[in-house]
Amino acid sequence: MGRVHERCCATGTGKLLFSLSQPKFYSFIFQVFLIFLLSLTTRANEALQFSSSELCCVHVSPFFMNKLLNRLQIAIGKRKTLGKFRTTTPPPTFPLLDFASNDYLGLSTSQEQLALVRSIYDRAISSSPPPPLLGSTGSRLITGTTKISLEVESYIASFHSTSSALLFNSGYAANLSIFSSIPCQHDNVFVDELCHNSILMGLKLGRVPESSIIKFTHNDMSDLQSKITRHGSPSGTNIIATESTFR
Repeated sequence: MGRVHERCCATGTGKLLFSLSQPKFYSFIFQVFLIFLLSLTTRANEALQFSSSELCCVHVSPFFMNKLLNRLQIAIGKRKTLGKFRTTTPPPTFPLLDFASNDYLGLSTSQEQLALVRSIYDRAISSSPPPPLLGSTGSRLITGTTKISLEVESYIASFHSTSSALLFNSGYAANLSIFSSIPCQHDNVFVDELCHNSILMGLKLGRVPESSIIKFTHNDMSDLQSKITRHGSPSGTNIIATESTFR
């Protein structure tokens, strides 16, 4: 692919580095996108130059970078003042009662569970050919479905006496997927006010209008019935979203 030269709105020494190895079409789209971003800055005299097989350097205006960094520093300072600035720390190693995590059953520290996982893993890698156990390699619809995942889903479906089951990497991902895809625009969804935020995020990503997402008082069946009577959908489905365990 030939070189593409554009005049960019950028000065100074700040640099962003990208390695471009995509097909020509995607490389071109990426170039246009970068040029558009750089055009939002206010000064121009540097050239943007890149090819599909080379490293490209994008010079970013110090004015733009300083403005962004100052804004972020102010926001961080406000969070620290309000006591809302959070940092990541590993959990302590000495024995504690866990009231903070999602490990309700203590499976992460179960020696029996560890032995079972080891035995399944050893049996899987000894098969011929061994499955790709160190990564999904892709989405479930393309290359991410494995024999083990199908066996687990079949077992879960049998345990719950249902026709099929689908695994997600977390409860958050499950709620996002379910509530963004199943409810339709003519449905009303009644949500317990203490439900996890992932349910609300899933609804916002989906087709249900915000006016059709109605919260009811926690575990209050009278309030739920009252709101269904007042806001129930005449043409769609009334869906009730709650949880088995509230934290």
